[in-house]
Amino acid sequence: MPLNEGGKKEVNRTFCSTESDAALNLSMAGSSEGGCDKCRKHSRRLLERSAVIEMLNVTSESLQQLIDTRQLTPIRIAGNERFDSWDVDDLIESYKRTATRTVMNG
Repeated sequence: MPLNEGGKKEVNRTFCSTESDAALNLSMAGSSEGGCDKCRKHSRRLLERSAVIEMLNVTSESLQQLIDTRQLTPIRIAGNERFDSWDVDDLIESYKRTATRTVMNG
């Protein structure tokens, strides 16, 4: 990774324009070392509860259990509950890693 004038690492930023009906676009981007191969991993959004339920294909009760066990943390903005899309993506990746380990060790 190249260094800038201050000796700090330069980060390429990718801005994605994907939108979800139930998402509030924050127009923020995450860092990436190259091109954007998964736009939602680089586009940070605040998701409504209904969008998270749909993304994870779970019931409202199952989502509440994820919150209660601190696997997902809701954010309150002006009294409205939202979820960081990066947190949801991290949860999915965590479950995928667990499933892979279970299959390989099973």
